[in-house]
Amino acid sequence: MDGDNWLSFIAQCIKRDFIKEYLEKNENANVLIKNQAAGSGTWGKGQPEGQPKLKGLSAEDVTEMSLKGRALFLEKLRDLDEKDRIVAQLPTIAQFRTTRRIKGEYEFSGKEDGEKFYDAIGSFGDWRARLNIGVPVAHFQLPYRTLYNKDFPNILAAGRIVSAYDDGWELTRVIPVCALTGEAAGYAASISIDDNVDVCDVSIDKLQALLKANNNPII
Repeated sequence: MDGDNWLSFIAQCIKRDFIKEYLEKNENANVLIKNQAAGSGTWGKGQPEGQPKLKGLSAEDVTEMSLKGRALFLEKLRDLDEKDRIVAQLPTIAQFRTTRRIKGEYEFSGKEDGEKFYDAIGSFGDWRARLNIGVPVAHFQLPYRTLYNKDFPNILAAGRIVSAYDDGWELTRVIPVCALTGEAAGYAASISIDDNVDVCDVSIDKLQALLKANNNPII
């Protein structure tokens, strides 16, 4: 299954304001370097007019994302006094968030707030809630069934390619949830080998026991 991506470009900069904040508030040194975005945000705000979404599945899409993103960032830099900012880091790859995913036995939509699943592999919230942009706090469980399609008995997905769509893809594509699905896929693969069963027949009890033993509460 294919995804779509807004045109966005995120670099890291040091500004005079950041140094002032660090000195005045005695903050962690991390405040000296902050993300500086150009182009679109998560919901398309800032997308250049007439710019279609990009799938990221071709060399042409990758080139377009990279070159147009750099042009947008350069335009933003020109609005700042060159004495007030330093570009600390530019992205080394095109920043696609959703390219392809599997169609699993369960497709996570992001509407499952508060739902419990018998085959849950862990819990997570909506990362966007911490940005103070009107997104409510939520609690999700992710089913093991999002990691496989029973037509492929020896394949497990993890990270940004699990079976999730629409808002569900936005929720599962971030690093903590990618780590969660990666850990679950690794344990499930080991059980599949040890018990000589297809990935769809892995014992959920065994899988959850291993996850819980590694400090994953699955609440």
